[in-house]
Amino acid sequence: MQNHSSFGAKAYLKSNPNAHCVFLETAHPTKFLDVAEDVIKTKQALPNLMRVVWTTVNRTSRSGKIIGEGERLTPYEALKAITIWSAYQHFEEDSKGTLEKGKLGDLVILDKNPLKVAPDDIKDINVVETIKDGVIVFQK
Repeated sequence: MQNHSSFGAKAYLKSNPNAHCVFLETAHPTKFLDVAEDVIKTKQALPNLMRVVWTTVNRTSRSGKIIGEGERLTPYEALKAITIWSAYQHFEEDSKGTLEKGKLGDLVILDKNPLKVAPDDIKDINVVETIKDGVIVFQK
C-alpha cells in the first residue's frame, strides 16, 4: 500500500487532474474498520456517502416526489456535511474534515466531480480509491 500524508494527497490530486476527493469521516475509525470487515464477510451494505449527498441535494423520494424542497443543500454544502461539519459534530475538527498539515488526510478519490455533474447524477459517482491514515486501503 502506498503512503500519503495530507500534503501527499494534495500532490496526488494535483498530478491527477481527473481525480476528485471527498474526505472520509467516521466517529470511531477502528469500529468502522471492524464493521467494514464484517460487512465484507457477510455481504451487508454500508451507506453510500455519494447517495447521501445526492439525497440531501435532490430530496427526491423513490417515487420521484420532492420532499422538503426548501431543505435542499447545494452539492458544496452536502460535501461539507460529510466532511467538515461531520468532524465538528464529533469534536474531531483538529484531526479531520479538511486537508491541512497535521490532520489525518483521510479521503476518497472519485471518478467525477460532484460539484460539476448534474445534481441527479451525483448518485452515480463512484469511489476509485480510498486513503485512510495516509495509506491506500482501496483501489478500483
